[in-house]
Amino acid sequence: APSLEGQCARQWFVVRRAGVTVSSDGVLMPYCDMRVDARRLVPSEKGYVDAEHTDPNEPLVRMAKAISDNFLDVAAQIPAVMELVRVARATVLARYLLENRCRISSSVLDRFNIPRCPEGNAYSLEIPTLR
Repeated sequence: APSLEGQCARQWFVVRRAGVTVSSDGVLMPYCDMRVDARRLVPSEKGYVDAEHTDPNEPLVRMAKAISDNFLDVAAQIPAVMELVRVARATVLARYLLENRCRISSSVLDRFNIPRCPEGNAYSLEIPTLR
């Protein structure tokens, strides 16, 4: 059997299908089908990059499939994953509202405290990557 030592992979969440259902009484209900994808990484001069081919039998690919097949159960057990689902649904709903020309009422927004990042402007918006 080949050695797994030194092998690297990345996993990420994806939204496969999403939309908004409008109930008969006008309630907007966003939905999204989320999954986990995985890709083997190989070292390069620029750091780790995606391999040209990832074997579907590699451990992280099998783990990603298992998580995807049981995504709602996983989200129910891991608060950070459930929060990601909620953010995805909110994004789907926001896009729906924008595409349907919904406009913001500042008088409504003024009634709410908008959350701010504790770090303020010092918060880095760069996504960390392996080099």
